[in-house]
Amino acid sequence: MSEPTSPSKPCIIVHGGAGSISSSRSDLEVLCVLKAVKEAAQIGYQVLLAGGSSLDAVEEATRSMESSGVLNAGCGSYLTEDGTVECGAMIMDGSTLSTGSVACVKNIANPISLARKVMTKTPHCMLVGEGALTFARKIGFPVVQDSETLISDRSRSVYLERKHEQKKDDDRNYKKNMLQMMKMFPARRKMLWLKRMTQ
Repeated sequence: MSEPTSPSKPCIIVHGGAGSISSSRSDLEVLCVLKAVKEAAQIGYQVLLAGGSSLDAVEEATRSMESSGVLNAGCGSYLTEDGTVECGAMIMDGSTLSTGSVACVKNIANPISLARKVMTKTPHCMLVGEGALTFARKIGFPVVQDSETLISDRSRSVYLERKHEQKKDDDRNYKKNMLQMMKMFPARRKMLWLKRMTQ
C-alpha cells in the first residue's frame, strides 16, 4: 500500500537578465537589483498559490521586472544607439508549446503582456517593431505616449557614459588614421594637406 502524497508546493525561478552584475554598480544598486528579482519571484509565487496558471505567474513576475527600473527590461532597458528604448519578450505555454513574442517594440512598458496577446490572439508567434505596435493599438493594449518615461536614470547614465567612451575611441581612431594617411603622402603634398587641414 502506498503512502498518501501531500500536495506539492509550486515553484518559480526568475532571473534578472543575461550576464553578471557590473562591477561598476554601487552596493546599493546591487541590492536594488537583487530586491527586484526577489520581488518578481514572490509575485509569481503568490499567483501560483492563489491558483493562477504558470503562464499567469510568468507574466506577472516578468511584468514586475519590466517595471522595476533597475533591470535590463521594460523601464530600465539599455538604450539603443539613438538613445531610445526598444524591448522584446517571449512567453511559452509548456503544455501546448504555443509561443508569443515581440521584438524591437517601442512605447510598450510591459512587452511580456503584449507577447502573451500575440500568442493568444493571433496565428503568429512573433510580431516586430511597427507591426507589434500596430497590433497593440488594434487590440487596445496600453501604449506609452511619452517614451521618455521608459528611460530610467541608470539607463540614461550608462548610455551617456558609452557615448562618451565611443567619442574618445572615435577621436583616437581619427588621429591614428590621419597619421597613417600622412605617411602615404610625399613631404611636399603632406605640407599642403596639413595646411588645408588647419584652415
